[in-house]
Amino acid sequence: IVLDRLEGDNGRHAAVWNDGANALLQVASFSPDLKDYPIFMSSTNDVNFTAIIFCSDSATSHMLKLVATLSTMRSCRAIVLLWVSQRTQPKLLKHRKPSAPPITIIDIPFGNRSELFVPRPEIVTTAVFTIDDRVHLNADEIEFALQSWRWFPSRLVGYMGRSHVYRNERWSYSSQPLNHYSLILPDAALFHRYYLSLYPLWLSPVAAEEAARTPECHDLLFNALLSEYTSRPPILLGNRPFPTALKANSSSVRAGCFERLLTTSWHGEPPFLKSRARLDPVLFLDNVSNFRKKFRQMEASGGA
Repeated sequence: IVLDRLEGDNGRHAAVWNDGANALLQVASFSPDLKDYPIFMSSTNDVNFTAIIFCSDSATSHMLKLVATLSTMRSCRAIVLLWVSQRTQPKLLKHRKPSAPPITIIDIPFGNRSELFVPRPEIVTTAVFTIDDRVHLNADEIEFALQSWRWFPSRLVGYMGRSHVYRNERWSYSSQPLNHYSLILPDAALFHRYYLSLYPLWLSPVAAEEAARTPECHDLLFNALLSEYTSRPPILLGNRPFPTALKANSSSVRAGCFERLLTTSWHGEPPFLKSRARLDPVLFLDNVSNFRKKFRQMEASGGA
């Protein structure tokens, strides 16, 4: 703050200090242009994204199908596979068209979910789409998410909504279907790449230590960052059912992490903001001809 006052020409723009997020959440090295920061973007014309796939298992048919789907999309500029399996990496570079987006496979320690939130040179677009390989997304769901994010580039936009509730005189994490939500899990979510640069700097030592013990804590902490930065809730897209493989242990693990962070980092008050809004395509589930619907595959995925 003092340096910004003394070195007026080199200091941050007044708009940064006067904004709700203020300069304390501004990574000046990210870009000299304020237009590159999500908080100063009301919308964006960027129609491309980089996909980061968290591969928790071997090369399953679902993961291969997801890569094949992404490879056919013009809006996908790069694919990054975070490979945590002990098995041999898949040979994905065979029989690919020259126009297909490049694929990078990165070996990471088993269960190290923090790798989802690391800035990488392979990320070549403003939009970052994180996907768990156990989540089945078709081309329409991916494209609809991108088109929705373009209107809310500062927000976390995705399909997996969760919430926090006040029960028995205390706050708790809820994975039950509710008529509101306050978190979007990164298992199928879009966000601005700036947050990958901000997240490790924003993370407190206490929260980082908790996340190191329980990697699922990163999902909660990343949501907390965006809530603090934007002062707005995330945005839920057609709430689709969770894959069974994701339901098994992750909900209870996140619930335990929520309780610990509530005490150690959030001083008894969760930082998340609730919303009841949900974005669906025009004519979604309407009884009209499919030829009139732009994202007709979304109805087949069970996102009602």
